[in-house]
Amino acid sequence: MSAGLGIIISNVGAISEIINDQNGFLIEPSNKSQLRNAIIEYIQNDKLLAKHKKMNFELSKNYSFDVFKINLLNIIKE
Repeated sequence: MSAGLGIIISNVGAISEIINDQNGFLIEPSNKSQLRNAIIEYIQNDKLLAKHKKMNFELSKNYSFDVFKINLLNIIKE
């Protein structure tokens, strides 16, 4: 995310809380067809890829070490 790239990821665990159709592709595990379609969509749709790249870079700021440190210190103070 912090590299500002498009994301194609298996929909497992809580990843769908971060990645959604606004910033990437969630595919079912081992679904080659969905993976192929997501790759093709990024190749053919420059605007979508650019949108996802920008959103992922911005979203990654919420998960930086500095943000983590502040949140952790706030929890410790409670």
